[in-house]
Amino acid sequence: MQLACSAVRSDGEITVVLAGESDLATIDQLRDALFDAVAERPSRVVVDLRGLVFIDSMSISVLIAARRAALEHEAEFVVTNPTRQVLKVLTIAGVLDVLTMTEPGGAESGMGLSA
Repeated sequence: MQLACSAVRSDGEITVVLAGESDLATIDQLRDALFDAVAERPSRVVVDLRGLVFIDSMSISVLIAARRAALEHEAEFVVTNPTRQVLKVLTIAGVLDVLTMTEPGGAESGMGLSA
């Protein structure tokens, strides 16, 4: 399965919608989509995972790096709507809390987790 990435822009916010599988074969596509969004310098970058069925550790590293880049540009970065399987992987990896905060201080995004 391939990775599909699309970006929706609205009022200073960019939502990157992901679908399919994010793994070593699609890592460059993921990196480009996220860092292109951050490079536009929006006030907020949202990564919507509702269509993502698989994520690997390299993809998680890209999410963390994109979050760091967004915060350096004073933009919020938040991951939303993970599927059950992706939620499980993010939780096991120990990155769920970091990726679902809108600010370094810990204000939650209200991401509506799938269970």
